Amino acid sequence: METSDLRSMTASHYAHVSSIWGDLSIQVYSVNRKHYDLNVILPSSLQASEMELREVVNQYVRRGTVTLRITLEENDGVASVVPDLAAIRALHAQYQAIGNEIYEEEKEVPFAFLLEQASRMPHLLDEEEKAKGLDQLKNEIGAVLEKWDDARRVEGKALCADVSGRVETMRGLLHQISSQLEGTEEVYRNELIRRIEAVSTCSSADFDRLAKEVVLYTEKYDVSEEVSRLFSHFDLMQETLTDSEVLKGKRLDFVCIEMQREIHTLNAKAGSFVETALIMQMRGELEKIKEQVLNIL
Repeated sequence: METSDLRSMTASHYAHVSSIWGDLSIQVYSVNRKHYDLNVILPSSLQASEMELREVVNQYVRRGTVTLRITLEENDGVASVVPDLAAIRALHAQYQAIGNEIYEEEKEVPFAFLLEQASRMPHLLDEEEKAKGLDQLKNEIGAVLEKWDDARRVEGKALCADVSGRVETMRGLLHQISSQLEGTEEVYRNELIRRIEAVSTCSSADFDRLAKEVVLYTEKYDVSEEVSRLFSHFDLMQETLTDSEVLKGKRLDFVCIEMQREIHTLNAKAGSFVETALIMQMRGELEKIKEQVLNIL
């Protein structure tokens, strides 16, 4: 079965990248939810860029709870960046003053030490370098999101196959129920005729009750509409699984609600004429479908 663009709402992916802020770990993971909720967890050096990073994620997500987590990894190296010259001079003056006060004599601050400290302070970076670094980080996040989206598609195919198979199981069960209901109307009709033939010996009150029972029969024991609608719901669910619409979860959830209503009515009307196990098995399959639909985007 072709699954079109069906995706799961549950997936994760991560990557390790180098940046002007140091080595970073980028992780994206999601769980199912009816609406969209984005959590962004960043190191302090990137918090000023949170809104821009959110915009990158928003291009890929429309439903579910999604978390973007970026952490600065522990390492002994320094980022290869060009700090702002004025900021370096100010930093040099501060370290020089600290050294002079501690040693009570003038000592030169080693340039390598100064450059290493500056590279660990993102706010000292040259603005042009920060802009380039942020663009690079956005691209890296986009690459992680692409892999994460691929994982959603793989899981979506598995969900589609499972739901489709259960729908066909329910279709087969409904055919069995329909077969068991064949002749039910005739049996009940014959019973009504027998009682009508005996009406001459009944009181007027009994006759009124019998007339009401005839009306009740047409409403209570005729399940042809419920059976027909259930078959239609099965077809609609299969069509939804394979159509080109990206967001299928809400529609599938609605179809599940309609199927549940029809099965309940079918059981209430014809439960005494069919095997209870068939109705219970249909309900069991529907519950499993509903659980899977919760994970479909």
